[in-house]
Amino acid sequence: MFSWPAGFPRVPEEDWARQEVDPSGRQYDSVDNHGWYRNLDPTVEQLAGALEEGDVLVDYSGGTGILLDRLRLRIFDRQVGMIIVDSSPKFLRVALDRLRDDPRVAYRWLRFLKEEGRLQALDEVLDVPLRERRVDALVSTNAIHLYADLAPTLRSWARVLRPGGQVFTNSGNIRNPLLWPAFQRRVARFRQPVDSPLGAFKPAIHIVKHDLAGIGTAPAQFAHPPRACRELRGAGQCLLPIGRHDRRARAAAQRRIALAALMLC
Repeated sequence: MFSWPAGFPRVPEEDWARQEVDPSGRQYDSVDNHGWYRNLDPTVEQLAGALEEGDVLVDYSGGTGILLDRLRLRIFDRQVGMIIVDSSPKFLRVALDRLRDDPRVAYRWLRFLKEEGRLQALDEVLDVPLRERRVDALVSTNAIHLYADLAPTLRSWARVLRPGGQVFTNSGNIRNPLLWPAFQRRVARFRQPVDSPLGAFKPAIHIVKHDLAGIGTAPAQFAHPPRACRELRGAGQCLLPIGRHDRRARAAAQRRIALAALMLC
């Protein structure tokens, strides 16, 4: 049986953990069933091959637990600790509802510090017993392109990893040279009337559009893909080519971005 370090509670005593599941968080979680998430399969295989009994994995921007749900099916009863870290308490609440009965899974909320204009760093939300132990691996999937302050984020990862620890990242957006101008054009087209099919997403898209311009106040902003690539290479990450997804997968990604922004409202 996996045991967390003494003094490290799996579920922190915080308001989000006691609230009811938010319907918008549940709606976001429904994209798990779409073909877009096939891009998680290689990462799941890599993690399954790398993690050993007693290891601790941080799922950074783990959201509603989509990756860990798949990983658990792959590693079965292997005793590995898994921590979902995310900036949305609504997403964490869905993850808690889904994975509460698994003692291997813990949860931490990255708060946005308004006075400092930044998210908490990873080492700021991990309790002292775990910081002293260090973690063995960290994974970030379908999120790295959202980090505006990528270099400080990578440094916070390094501070909690043990010597020789591994980082696994993937993104369906980061290597596509057509993404950035295409995404800007797509956002510009989202000026829909309220009664249109996209009317419900209007507030969310407004936030995304402001983030792209670099003037938004929401915690998540879109990092320019070439800059993100440079930061990752500078941190020792090896970037691999990606394939193309079909139109339906791209539509799912677009919907996911809109819902992610909605969580920040």
